[in-house]
Amino acid sequence: MFSASTKLFLNIAAGSLRPGHPSYLVLFVTSRCNCRCPMCFNWQNVTSRHEARSELQIDEIEKIAQSMAPLPQLLLSGGEPFMRDDIPEIVHAFYKYSHTRQISIPTNGTLTSRIEKNVTAMLESCPEAYFNLNLSLDGIGKQHDVSRGLDGCFDRLTDTYRRLEKVRDNNSRLSVNFLTVIKKTNTGEITEILRYVKDNFKPNYHAVGLIRGDVCLTDEKDFCVEDAERLIEGIHGNKETFGNLPVFQRIAPAVGSLTNKLLKDMRVRKERRFNCLAGRKMVVITQDGLLMPCEPLWLEPDTRHGKRVADFVMGDLKDYGFDVEKALKSPEAKRVLKFISDRKCFCQYDCAVMNSIIYCPLMGHKLLAEIFRQ
Repeated sequence: MFSASTKLFLNIAAGSLRPGHPSYLVLFVTSRCNCRCPMCFNWQNVTSRHEARSELQIDEIEKIAQSMAPLPQLLLSGGEPFMRDDIPEIVHAFYKYSHTRQISIPTNGTLTSRIEKNVTAMLESCPEAYFNLNLSLDGIGKQHDVSRGLDGCFDRLTDTYRRLEKVRDNNSRLSVNFLTVIKKTNTGEITEILRYVKDNFKPNYHAVGLIRGDVCLTDEKDFCVEDAERLIEGIHGNKETFGNLPVFQRIAPAVGSLTNKLLKDMRVRKERRFNCLAGRKMVVITQDGLLMPCEPLWLEPDTRHGKRVADFVMGDLKDYGFDVEKALKSPEAKRVLKFISDRKCFCQYDCAVMNSIIYCPLMGHKLLAEIFRQ
């Protein structure tokens, strides 16, 4: 019998042998959120007051899951994903029907009791799955509250971490992590934030990335990118940063470092520097069921070069009975894939870069070189 971690590796390896079948899904389960973050790349949907009835329902999500097997990796996004009460049911649908074994959920960490309850339920109902709970942290104390537009946000986040830490102590399949976005209002405090996390918490990893997308306040981006890049390089080059991961701890530093190098290269050259697999190995589904190749072509006008969002919709899943495979064969999907393969876009979407590193055979030698370099 294979261990759960071995099965996950085999599942991901098998995914690379199916170039036209998605291995990574970003599912936006809601646009509802109790925070108002000026650096949110999805702020327009979050502030437009979408109601729960406009979200995909569990029976529709089950049909999506049934059409995507095998799907090794799933990320639930939003809004705040835990605003939905049925997160365990959503996750179990992919675990059951898509054989998904790695699930990541970013959260602002403010719904403490609900998060603890749902994470415990997911671990119990999906006994071979690994979970990444990624807590967003943009400052210490009041600075974080201001960044999130919610009083008491830092204290709630801390309480959530403490409770999840106890859950993790009893289940090694749970990874509790911190994510910090570098922006103008915290760029001078990043080292302090890193030190605070190291001294006060024991996360499985602490990831740091640059602000991106069509954010609410454009002056959040007005800082020295080069200084921030050097800081990120130091973080991804440190194996200890990723040393507590249940799986992938040997290759995670290499993937992170190579991703950062590609992102930096693209920022300088203003062109794509890798074979993007968005729309092939990775897809995005919006909260109301639109199939998109990636977040930037949905949410970032600069990446679309002024074109409409509708020009990059690969299919409304309602029109295909929530069958992703059928939608990916549509004329609309083929047109979008040609746009991407013709390198008519480039972006700073780290998920697209990381998945192309993992699932593109042409990137294998670069990844191996980075592993040996470290």
